[in-house]
Amino acid sequence: MIAGALGLVAAERRSPGQAVAAPSRPEAALTPGPTSLRFYGRGWRPQAQASLLGRRSDGDHLVGYGDLLDAPDGVLVGRFCTNGFCPETPFGHAIAAAPTIEFQTLALKDGTVFGMGAGALNVGGERTYAILGGTERYAGARGTYTARTTSAEPTGRSAVDFILTLTA
Repeated sequence: MIAGALGLVAAERRSPGQAVAAPSRPEAALTPGPTSLRFYGRGWRPQAQASLLGRRSDGDHLVGYGDLLDAPDGVLVGRFCTNGFCPETPFGHAIAAAPTIEFQTLALKDGTVFGMGAGALNVGGERTYAILGGTERYAGARGTYTARTTSAEPTGRSAVDFILTLTA
């Protein structure tokens, strides 16, 4: 929901004091054929339900968010949000057993990309997600992306790299 709200905020200044809404169709749409994009997620802040902190349940919900940069120590270009659902399994809790489902939103300045996949967030681990679509510049986007956790430092200093391959 937060990312959806971020995707709706856009205005352009024509003259001092006069704001005009952004055009409904982006001027720079995706080009045909595969396109690769790379973003650097920093400050990943996971938040868990109380049941993950000691109470037993049939399933849990983990959310997290962070900033997207254009380079490892670059300029802020957006935010990412993760919603993970972790059911109890015969192999143990899903966070350890890894049969989770995650929905991710990459809210960028020129549109939003929506993704879905499975996997646990572990250091050095790579997970591949399906790109379900997007808004503005990314409207109609399809493809995959890889998320690689490069650092699992204390909350707020973790790092995740995103490599997107857009096919539409």
